[in-house]
Amino acid sequence: MRDGPMHIRHGAALAANLLAPGVGLIVLRRERLGLALAAMFVLTSQVGLWGLLVIPDDVPPALAAGAATAAGVVWVAAQVGMLVRLRRVVPGEVEEQLQVLTDAAATAIAQQRYADACDLLQTALAVDDEDMGLWVGWARLMTLMGRFPVARQAWERVLHLDHQYVHRKEAIQALERLPRM
Repeated sequence: MRDGPMHIRHGAALAANLLAPGVGLIVLRRERLGLALAAMFVLTSQVGLWGLLVIPDDVPPALAAGAATAAGVVWVAAQVGMLVRLRRVVPGEVEEQLQVLTDAAATAIAQQRYADACDLLQTALAVDDEDMGLWVGWARLMTLMGRFPVARQAWERVLHLDHQYVHRKEAIQALERLPRM
């Protein structure tokens, strides 16, 4: 079983998206779309609220109503975008793909093809940067390759993610042995 199941991230992203449209998409690696929807929602809802509730005499009613309607449309679009993204990124399938990448990286390391392993682990981390097992593999590889500043950052990330203290001892020992640069 892999560390850091993605279904927790998906649930949190869904909840965040309901409260702040676009934020869930950002969490699920659709940064530009999520940011655009979030910005549009904030702008349109602010104009709508100000026009309908705060200073209704100063904002034309058509502008206030149009902005409030636009905010509602953006909220719905963000929820639809979220559902589409969740259907494309099914946790079980992603975890299987991450396992394939991890296994291929382990094989590459065993065969001393470190550049290949580096590419594979970077790809996996781009998909799920909350997976502690991936960070442990990355930290070990960077240590093995002598990339000590990157290794130090990776081991620190492992400590941050290791809530159950599975790799804490290894990470602390690695950090103590790494040269300071």
